Amino acid sequence: MLKTMLAACAVVAVVAAGGAAAAKPLPAGGLTAREVAAWMNDNGYTAKVVKQDDGEYVDASAEGLNFSVDMYDCDKARCRAVQFTVSFEKGKDTPTVQQMNAWNASKRYLKGYVSNDGEAVFQFDANIDPGGTWEALQDDLDVFVGFLADVKTFVKW
Repeated sequence: MLKTMLAACAVVAVVAAGGAAAAKPLPAGGLTAREVAAWMNDNGYTAKVVKQDDGEYVDASAEGLNFSVDMYDCDKARCRAVQFTVSFEKGKDTPTVQQMNAWNASKRYLKGYVSNDGEAVFQFDANIDPGGTWEALQDDLDVFVGFLADVKTFVKW
């Protein structure tokens, strides 16, 4: 009986160690916009780096919507956090603040607001350093993209 338990524990330890070893860590200090765009393109998205006065961001698309990946907590070009953002211009079907509050009260992860310009904006934040992995970043992107069909319905797009 003791040998069987020890063998079972050894199998569990090997499986657990194998799962941890399979995760690919992100570079120390986070990612650059160019690394994010390259990773997204390698995974079937259309993404490009856009330069602006205060840095760079990634312009991308999924589910028929354009969205941005904004870079935060940056030291030089390497950033420790990203924010996925999709927005919709003000129109007759733009959600009200009350409707957006109801969205936020009933949804996890993707939060929305009505901007000062009247746009409906939805954002998902992801900390990617310290200890981030490509698999965790993929999961964050999958969660964001998974909400886009609901968002399109919500804003009647």
